Amino acid sequence: MLIKRYQLLLVDDSKLAQEAVKSVLADFHCDVVVADSGEQAIEHCNLMRFDLILMDLGLTGQNGLKITELIRDSSLLNKKIPIVALSAHSEVYFFAQIDKAHLNGFIAKPFSRLKATELMNLLEQHAW
Repeated sequence: MLIKRYQLLLVDDSKLAQEAVKSVLADFHCDVVVADSGEQAIEHCNLMRFDLILMDLGLTGQNGLKITELIRDSSLLNKKIPIVALSAHSEVYFFAQIDKAHLNGFIAKPFSRLKATELMNLLEQHAW
């Protein structure tokens, strides 16, 4: 049986967070492309179609909410794919902004296998 490999974009400027997420998602048949900044995320979104984007809300420079809005407004390949917020801040803090930015979910850091399972469930719900 052929197992689907998911293509994920991780947008996070923390090397430690990047390694943690990539390590966990490797066990879930995910290929993870990393963007260190919002600008890199926009570039990747214009070059490749992803199954899901994990967006750190606390990026340096333009925050993840703004980058999400830019992807939703301008990306030809990824305008409608799920984008999930990833943050060390509480969900309550960002709740109104998350809805306004049309994010599809929220995952609190630190990233774990349990959170990866929730992410896979979201991916399966949005399968093309």
